[in-house]
Amino acid sequence: MNLKHTLLVTLSSLAYLVQSSPVEVSHIGYTPSQPEAQSHGSNLEARREWGVWLDVYKSGDCSSGWESQPTSGWLWTHQCKNIESYTYGARLGTVEQDKEMWPFCKLKFWERPDCHGHATVTYIQDTEVKKWKSATGEYKCIATANKGGQFYLSGGASSVELICEGAWA
Repeated sequence: MNLKHTLLVTLSSLAYLVQSSPVEVSHIGYTPSQPEAQSHGSNLEARREWGVWLDVYKSGDCSSGWESQPTSGWLWTHQCKNIESYTYGARLGTVEQDKEMWPFCKLKFWERPDCHGHATVTYIQDTEVKKWKSATGEYKCIATANKGGQFYLSGGASSVELICEGAWA
């Protein structure tokens, strides 16, 4: 009887631990289309739902040449990424997401690091070049310091966040 009781308690405890233990989720077959995303040596990127490759610029028209990594690079869903201060332009490079989900996703550019202070918002779907691909890619330059077409963040953006909302998020 004691052996049976001990075995039952042990199995119950084990079942409880299994239910409460974190499970690592990875996307089978996930391959980022930017080779730099794989070179960081972290599996964190592979576990994210989806992300965008974001090139950032000091000029608001994206004519200054993009900043090197890690300032430019992958931005993952619901991640706050610090970028260099006085960033006035950004452009999407690769989007790891079905375009049907774009209406639910936006980039929020913040005036201070760690996603604090005033912010501007750009919806992902509004950045796609509709008719012809431009010489620099499929996406328009985002003026990160502008809100409603007006200059808003005098020091440019210092951090950026990718936010996706909706029933699927």
